[in-house]
Amino acid sequence: MINEKIPLDQVLLTRALNATKTTYFPSYVGVRLIASQLGDENGAYLERMIVRRLRALDSWRYRPFKLYKGSINRQGEPEHIYRDCWAPSPSTSIGEAVILALLASDPAFAVPDRVFSYRWPKSISAGGSYEYFAEGYMRRNKQIAAALGEGMVAIVMDIKSFYPSVSAEVIEPKLKARLTSKNSILSGFADEILNFFRGLMNAGGAGIPIGPESAHVLGHLVLEPVDNELTELFGIKYFRYVDDIVVIANEADRKYVEKKVESTLRKYGFEPNTDKTTALDAQSWDRHISRPDIASNDSFRAFARDLTTYLAFHPDRSRELKVAFSAAGMSIPITRLLATSRYSRFRYFLRHRKSNDNLSKTLSIWLSNNASFIERAIQLKADYEATLAKLIQEPYQDEPSLRRWQVQRVRRLVNALFYLRDFGSWQSGALADSFPELIEQHALAEALGSGRVDPVLPFYGRGAAAFAELWAEYGHGTATFDRAESALTSAELESVVSLQLSGILTDVGSWPVAQHPQARLMRIVSRDQPERRSDPDLSFEDELESLRLRMSNDHLAQLARSRYSLTESTALDALALSSSEYRS
Repeated sequence: MINEKIPLDQVLLTRALNATKTTYFPSYVGVRLIASQLGDENGAYLERMIVRRLRALDSWRYRPFKLYKGSINRQGEPEHIYRDCWAPSPSTSIGEAVILALLASDPAFAVPDRVFSYRWPKSISAGGSYEYFAEGYMRRNKQIAAALGEGMVAIVMDIKSFYPSVSAEVIEPKLKARLTSKNSILSGFADEILNFFRGLMNAGGAGIPIGPESAHVLGHLVLEPVDNELTELFGIKYFRYVDDIVVIANEADRKYVEKKVESTLRKYGFEPNTDKTTALDAQSWDRHISRPDIASNDSFRAFARDLTTYLAFHPDRSRELKVAFSAAGMSIPITRLLATSRYSRFRYFLRHRKSNDNLSKTLSIWLSNNASFIERAIQLKADYEATLAKLIQEPYQDEPSLRRWQVQRVRRLVNALFYLRDFGSWQSGALADSFPELIEQHALAEALGSGRVDPVLPFYGRGAAAFAELWAEYGHGTATFDRAESALTSAELESVVSLQLSGILTDVGSWPVAQHPQARLMRIVSRDQPERRSDPDLSFEDELESLRLRMSNDHLAQLARSRYSLTESTALDALALSSSEYRS
């Protein structure tokens, strides 16, 4: 029964790749190395390997790292805040893909209807262990907007330090009860799954570990009684996205609802974050949450999607198009979009656009030319620039939640402008004065303008990834690195490792940083064609080093910057800078 529920190796690899690329790049590269060493004749090798390890109650490897969360002003200087996260090793990430595929097939682990985050994929062959995160977020927002009638408000509440606050003692009984329930099809495999999750919880030390994909299942489990009680009280007017709770109610009932949600959370051991509690009527919800980023019916995301369709029809025009975008003062990543256009699921999407409107749209794109996309991009750039200029002049929102949403909208505009501007167009000034919170964006702009990676190093996560993506396509020469060894934090070291793996930085092995006491991973990445394991201790680092034996740095960089197969996603990295409104 277990073998029937585990997807094929190709799906496992794709899910592991898509999960690790956006969280911890060394794990992603390790999965690519596993994929490169598998022959076509071993189509079920990973499936068998993971099942054997699960049945043997094997241990699984994780590595701690700091993921950039945000910054605060401390006496005029920015102080960066990081999430303590855990990355699965390459083989562990494939194990996670197996475990999540099993749970997704089990009725006992169905996601409640009123929960819009980390929902199971719609197909067993989907490229992710969950549906694309923004789909649930946007679906929730639309339903809330539709429910906000006259005199109604959306009461928005948050759980304080949700993942870190959950103990293993709470999780294990809930997980065991679910696995051994009457409607579970995994009761014969309960001990193996419990052992896997014990290892996950032990790795984190305290709370649900942030980073591994499998952790989100635990979040749903521990909030089950909260979901049940609040759904019973408020029905379809209750919404949850991770730890973000929204209840639609009459404005006169706001205090009652807030107290009821707070008491329910405390009843089950959670602390409400009252500093983030706010209420929005229909107009405010539209202004702060649902309003399109620009007044035009177009958007950069829609433009990128249509451009990808165009490149699927006319790949031979890509080089000329890239030159034209560059001449127009833009940094559109044609190479990345061209790769997406070859993505098999994207082509499936094209073949199945059967409505008259979709057929008409697809035909229009097929008949387009480079000039029409250049003209459209120029108009989009003008719209984004004009909207950003207006938002810079808007009054400062004093309420923390409203200010957070104000910053998020500006952030989305700026993220798109990284593609609609060239590297020399970024200057500090009104934007930095009005929105100092956009410190990650200011750092990326500085790095692109100078070719020095130092400004983005503190922003481990999307900051280094966005620089690598843009510099690889539009950078001039090799990016430079000036920081002294003693000044590097652990987060900055992680950024250097990712940039080295991406091939953006070279000769890292000769830098003093390679001798940093915390930089074992750096030393492993920097060694060219290692012949043997330097420290065989079965750790995360040891597994990665084992996978890259006799592998040159150039080949490693090629793996990191290319795609494994047509089923690997290729999201634009700069659009995801600090997208904390979507994810835990």
